[in-house]
Amino acid sequence: MREAGEGNGEAKQEKEAAESGEAETEAAQASDELAAKVQKLEEELKEARQRVVYTLAEMENVRAIARRDAETARKFAVQGFAKGLLDVADNLSRAIEAVPKEGEKDPALTVLLEGVEMTEAQLHKAFAAQNLERYGAPGDAFDPNLHDALYEYEDPSLSPGSVGQVMKPGYKLHGRVIRAAQVGCVKKQ
Repeated sequence: MREAGEGNGEAKQEKEAAESGEAETEAAQASDELAAKVQKLEEELKEARQRVVYTLAEMENVRAIARRDAETARKFAVQGFAKGLLDVADNLSRAIEAVPKEGEKDPALTVLLEGVEMTEAQLHKAFAAQNLERYGAPGDAFDPNLHDALYEYEDPSLSPGSVGQVMKPGYKLHGRVIRAAQVGCVKKQ
């Protein structure tokens, strides 16, 4: 019987070895599955972090664009109103230029002229407070971005291609042209 018992012992050992091998195989498979899951989760985490970083960057870009648009809207909100007042400024200048030199001897006309000049000065002061600046003078270099050439004429006293006469001055609001100066240019020969 001993032989049978020894045979059972060996069989038992073989069975235990087989079970142990199966357990190790199962443990190795489980370990491999867990490692694959961990790797997959790490990749998903990395992608999620990238999406968060991209989203934050996009949000900051949107904020910057909104700030810039709000600043632009604030700076140029008075543009329509300013354009409407440019004709008033032109008319005040024409009124001052229309007074003949002999008329300055008339006290009533002198007082009226002073009032118009003071009104024009106050208007230009209000323009300056809103960053509305006047430009365009005879002798300036002609720039098609700043000037509308109405005609050309010959004038030997001025350099060719320059502004010779200003019909209407131009105006810029914060550096942006809101009305080009209407000018007569000296012909190039």
